Amino acid sequence: MSPHSVGALSRGHARTVGNTQGSSAIAVRAGFGGKERNGMTAETTAESEPLKRGALVYDPTAGRVGEYQDASGPYALLRPVGGGREWQADPAALRPATQRERLRAGVRAANERARAAGASAPDPEDLSRPPRPVHGCTTCTELAGRRDAAQAEHDRSAETDTNVLLCRHLRQEHRA
Repeated sequence: MSPHSVGALSRGHARTVGNTQGSSAIAVRAGFGGKERNGMTAETTAESEPLKRGALVYDPTAGRVGEYQDASGPYALLRPVGGGREWQADPAALRPATQRERLRAGVRAANERARAAGASAPDPEDLSRPPRPVHGCTTCTELAGRRDAAQAEHDRSAETDTNVLLCRHLRQEHRA
C-alpha cells in the first residue's frame, strides 16, 4: 500500500493525502456515502477535501456523527460531539455530516450535559425547597401565613409541618 492510498479509494470515498511529519491527513469525498440523492452519487458531488481536526463526519458503521480528531494508521479517530470516548472508523466509509445530523448530534450532546448536571424539572416531592402557594387559593394563603409565622418565631418544626401540609394540599387540590 502506498502512503497516498487508504483501502477503498476505488469506491471513491476517502484517501490519505500527503505525509506531513509522520502523520497522514485523511480526505473524505463530500457526498452521501455512495448513495444516490437527487440523481447524484458521491462520485459526482464534489472533489475530495482533507479533513481538519474538529470536522463533523458521519460514520455509517457506528451510525453516529463524530468530530474528526486525527488519523491513526489506516483508521480515522472520531470523538462524539460534546466529548466522550474516541472510536476508530474506516475513513473509506466516512462522509460529511448533513445539517440534520449535525443538529441531532448537538442536541443529543446538550441533553446529555443537562442530564449530567441534574437540570431536570424540580421534583414536587423535594422538600428541600419550600412549596409555593397558588395565588387566589384561601387554603394556600392560610398555610403560607402559618409558615411565615413559624419562620418569624424560628420554629423549624412548625415550618416543616406547614410545608408538608401545603405540599399535600397542592398535590390533592391543584393537580389534575
